[in-house]
Amino acid sequence: MDRLTLAKQDRHRLREELKALVGKVTKEGRDFTRREGARAREIERQLEELGDVIRDEEARLAAEEALSGTSRPDPSRLGFDASDRARYGWDRRADTLLTREQKVADVVGRSGGFGLGIDPTELADPAAFSLGRIARAMVTEDGRGLTDLERRALTEGTGSQGGFLVPEELGPQVIDRVRNATQVLAAGGRTLIVRSDSHALARLITGNVPGWRNEGAAVAESDQAYDRVTFAVKTLAIIQRMSRELAEDLSDEANELIENEIIQALALELDRVALRGTGTAPEPRGVLNQSGVTTITNGANGTPFAMAMLTAALSAVRDANFSADGCSFIYASRTQKSLDGLVDTTGQPLRQPEAVAAVPKLVSNQVPVNLTVGSSTDCSEIYVGKWDELVIGMRPTIGLRVRVLEERFADTLQVGLLAWLRADVQLLHPAAFAVSTGIRP
Repeated sequence: MDRLTLAKQDRHRLREELKALVGKVTKEGRDFTRREGARAREIERQLEELGDVIRDEEARLAAEEALSGTSRPDPSRLGFDASDRARYGWDRRADTLLTREQKVADVVGRSGGFGLGIDPTELADPAAFSLGRIARAMVTEDGRGLTDLERRALTEGTGSQGGFLVPEELGPQVIDRVRNATQVLAAGGRTLIVRSDSHALARLITGNVPGWRNEGAAVAESDQAYDRVTFAVKTLAIIQRMSRELAEDLSDEANELIENEIIQALALELDRVALRGTGTAPEPRGVLNQSGVTTITNGANGTPFAMAMLTAALSAVRDANFSADGCSFIYASRTQKSLDGLVDTTGQPLRQPEAVAAVPKLVSNQVPVNLTVGSSTDCSEIYVGKWDELVIGMRPTIGLRVRVLEERFADTLQVGLLAWLRADVQLLHPAAFAVSTGIRP
């Protein structure tokens, strides 16, 4: 029996043991005894070790599949057996792309996971799980006010080491909250559920070309050309500091502030790298730095904003044979102000060309307004494209991890909340995007 199979069997056995232990304590309405707590911590430690083993094996097997030229590896080769598929309810198609309206939680599944036996109706209620409440409980060591779901979540991590792991049933829900706050996804970008550290998604470069023929003549052949877009998930992390006094004094409503700060920070950074990521490890490569994206330079020293900049950027996308339908602009709030301030010779608001007016416009302050172009230091950018050609690959099966850092900020009576998730950004067709640079006020 191979290493991966043995690790998965051991993981299943430990999860069942933890489920029984948590179920007993929950049913009796009490806390863990010292012996039960020690055993729960030992199970947590072993589960983390097994998780590392399984992830390493999945990555190795996925790499083997990529090298062999197989675009759709057998799920069993990636460490997921029939019981996993039944437990999670996963759609095992490797190329599941989700729109903004679709939820990662719906695809990954809402039952089983770590063996918590969570009722799907619990997950349907957003109030049943709050990162803010659970983080506050970790800081204050006061579990009053936690829901039953949150108490069980605390048993899933390394509470003895100052942290917890959002269970596999709940991790996708937290990821969905981050997705909902991300502008590139609001513009139409899609999400790929990445099953391992690396995943290759096939894309068509050129299709078959028909040709005219004379009667009796052979039909000319043409070949489709494919290549791969490879997602290599990288870690996005944040530390949020708060005083112990604040944690102790927070009201129930104020607990939402903790979760919102974490989610908004992660979403803003996903926006930034999706637009402007350098591609220099460990940062993903964004639209601006992708080969094949049209870049329009407005003057050696930048140029004041004009309606023609929107028209030119949109035309670049259409010139690449992509329809304006489904396109959206993304730019800084200053650019929106400049657009709103355009007037004609009589002082009336300038009417947008019909093609430009029909395209949705989203504001993201992750687009900077202090870029240097020549002698100007107040330049910005405009992004336009068919955003469903942008894909953010996310690995929800590991979940979102949160740890409390106590000693690092102990001298100021503060604690740090360390949270991280794993993602990557790729473009299916870079020609579907254009970036206009050197935009001055």
